[in-house]
Amino acid sequence: MKTLDEILERIEFTDSCWTWTAYRCREGYGRLNWLGNPGKLAHRVVYEECVEPIPAGLELDHTCSVRHCVNPDHLEPVTGVENIRRAVKETCRRGHVRTEANTYWFDIRGYRCRQCLDCRRIMRTR
Repeated sequence: MKTLDEILERIEFTDSCWTWTAYRCREGYGRLNWLGNPGKLAHRVVYEECVEPIPAGLELDHTCSVRHCVNPDHLEPVTGVENIRRAVKETCRRGHVRTEANTYWFDIRGYRCRQCLDCRRIMRTR
């Protein structure tokens, strides 16, 4: 991909999020080849092309919590620590209320992980 027009062709514009419709990595972020750099994060490219360069030492927080959203209005440069702090949301990514009673805890390779029980039930019925 070499032009901003080619990027815009890969975005579905809605009233809120701008959804990246091309390749997404396993973590859910849009990726693209940009100016000879393979694997660039789409939201970073769009932010830098539409707003300004991302200040050194900062990363972009998706204030909408949608990882494949590239809407610059939903992206805010913050420190890594702040981005992690903000990641602890009151709802899961599908909008279910996050409570201790609605949380399933498990370990993967030494990491403590959690999953919304409502989402877990949905995934098991598919």
